[in-house]
Amino acid sequence: MTPACKAQPVSVYVPMRDGVKLSADLYLPANSGRKLGTILIRTPYDKSSLQGGIRVNGALRHPGPYFANAGFAVVVQDVRGKFESGGEFSMREKWEVQDGYDTVEWIVHQPWSNGKVGGTGCSFPAIKAKWTAISNHPAFVTVIARGAGWGRRTFNGEIANFGSKRGGVYQLDLNVDWFRENVGANTIFLRRPEGLSDTQWDSIRSSFRLGPLPAPPATLEEKRLLPLIEMMNRPGVMPEQGWVDDLTREVGDPYWEQFPLITDTTTVGASILHIDSWYDPNVTDTIEQRALFETNAKNDRGQQQYLIISPTTHCKCE
Repeated sequence: MTPACKAQPVSVYVPMRDGVKLSADLYLPANSGRKLGTILIRTPYDKSSLQGGIRVNGALRHPGPYFANAGFAVVVQDVRGKFESGGEFSMREKWEVQDGYDTVEWIVHQPWSNGKVGGTGCSFPAIKAKWTAISNHPAFVTVIARGAGWGRRTFNGEIANFGSKRGGVYQLDLNVDWFRENVGANTIFLRRPEGLSDTQWDSIRSSFRLGPLPAPPATLEEKRLLPLIEMMNRPGVMPEQGWVDDLTREVGDPYWEQFPLITDTTTVGASILHIDSWYDPNVTDTIEQRALFETNAKNDRGQQQYLIISPTTHCKCE
């Protein structure tokens, strides 16, 4: 019999090594009576939203109840600096490796945990699951990553920077819409009031909607306007941090060294199912990552790197 999920998630606050608290929703099966494997999903898109959710029969479903109904504990977390989480957001994922590691460490010490954690998601949440795999926490054992070929990397003799440039050419059409439409690029928004205890915030949080509304997609005429450096300073576009650096800094600029990097020597100890689409902008990176992780596996489990590519677009695989 499939276990039922508890009606409402429990809001928890996970401490990081530098004292910052990240907010997460915990979903548990009802009346499980045993220790559980945990599925961790870390997102910049609001832990209560369907963005990056599970696609079942063409419809998106929130991963918390979906996986809890299958018998797992599920932790869905707002990443650093987003929505209910503290700290400063880094669009280029400055803290994601260590924050992923610290979250797994917190999970394995909870009374409902059986000591094994996996990750999943599509696009940004899937990339964050891969960064957690790269942290090589021994309890983080597996990932199902969809549309996660993005990220800063240098291997096979080529440097690539988060899919922004190919052969030195800026991918304008892809990046303009991503910066404008996705809250992942926005860093100015309402935040949890300072000075409230976790208990006080829990009592009023349902009355607040934290986070920005994304700008509408850029029109073709807007994309033709020059100079490009002013693209995000136009009316109706949310102020952000990162566009100018993304546009003007070359992929080999030392500035990028502060952010996570996949290299020829990167190792993983988690098995990963890499899922992507032939019409995804970074499907080539996904194919290369699978081969790299298999070659550099830390253990037998890390050698289990699998690949599925389907004839669709970004995050449309089921």
